[in-house]
Amino acid sequence: MCDIVMFPIVLGLEAPSSTVCPVSGESITFTVTKTGLEDLSHPNPWFTLAPAHGGDIRKVNCNRVKIYADRAKEEAAIAAVPDLACAHIAELWQGTKDLADMF
Repeated sequence: MCDIVMFPIVLGLEAPSSTVCPVSGESITFTVTKTGLEDLSHPNPWFTLAPAHGGDIRKVNCNRVKIYADRAKEEAAIAAVPDLACAHIAELWQGTKDLADMF
């Protein structure tokens, strides 16, 4: 998930993006801009973030970062997965921007 946010930031582009909430199956759309995520199709999406240690980075981290339609759906999804962290979607952009600024 971070890659669909990071590449537009690194390249200085605005990019429409979408994903599917893994709990509800709802499509979640947004536009990645230089200043944040805009045109969110859901008013309060949340995301999960997994620790990036041990094993294949795509398997242990990337494939576990997901966006949820709202906080209740995100909390239901991670209830049985204690190593996941969660945050509001705005923090996904900021964290990804911080990482992109290293390039």
